[in-house]
Amino acid sequence: MSAEPAPQELFDVETYRRFIGQINLRDIWLATVKIDNRLGPSTPDQTNVLIDDKPSWEEIPGGFRASVRYRVRFRRGSQILATIEATYAADFASAMPMSDELFDVFAANNLPLNTWPYLRAFVSDALGRMGWLPFALPAFKINVMESVDTPPTRSRSRRKTGKLVDDDVPF
Repeated sequence: MSAEPAPQELFDVETYRRFIGQINLRDIWLATVKIDNRLGPSTPDQTNVLIDDKPSWEEIPGGFRASVRYRVRFRRGSQILATIEATYAADFASAMPMSDELFDVFAANNLPLNTWPYLRAFVSDALGRMGWLPFALPAFKINVMESVDTPPTRSRSRRKTGKLVDDDVPF
């Protein structure tokens, strides 16, 4: 009786590199947005920012559509002061088919590299329109060596918890 290969052994890094090398971004857009400001038009003295995401994908003619729903919550203690939810979608041309295995890595690396700058700008603008001082979310960073050479496993994937930021970001 042979043992099943570990998840890392099933992932082909060269296939992923070929996949990324041949895709092209066609369009990117803000698909949905919802803002809930429970505090009103005054910047809180102190708050923490919690950020999580929910990526998904679907096949479309000539490629695939990747979407990610971001939820940004501003919290003071256990009280949620405001929530901003924004879903960004992006269409990619691709001769190679997307798969769940490829998307696991794509959603942890390439998708946020394309969508995160839009979220940062939107959150800053939305805070100003809420009457709060604008705030820039931190830059999205990936560990290139870990994420490309060793794909995320379910236990290491940030999508298991849905949190992009492990700890609260002070505001």
